[in-house]
Amino acid sequence: MDPTLEKKSSAYITKDKEYYLQGSPRIQLVIEKGSGAVLTDLEGKEYIDCFAGIAVTNAGHAPKRLMEAAKAQMEKL
Repeated sequence: MDPTLEKKSSAYITKDKEYYLQGSPRIQLVIEKGSGAVLTDLEGKEYIDCFAGIAVTNAGHAPKRLMEAAKAQMEKL
């Protein structure tokens, strides 16, 4: 693994601990991008996204139809 990437991940994780409430254990990942159900971290490792959240639907990451609908609505307002 590239040591620069490891340092970059560590910096994000340190800021997370400093600024966000640590009420429950957090996954120590720094996600760089997402497509469909796949997330990719800074090191290029891929994960299947099985998380959503309370009252949230996991529609995947950057689904084309959803992005087009959101863009069309934003252009109206």
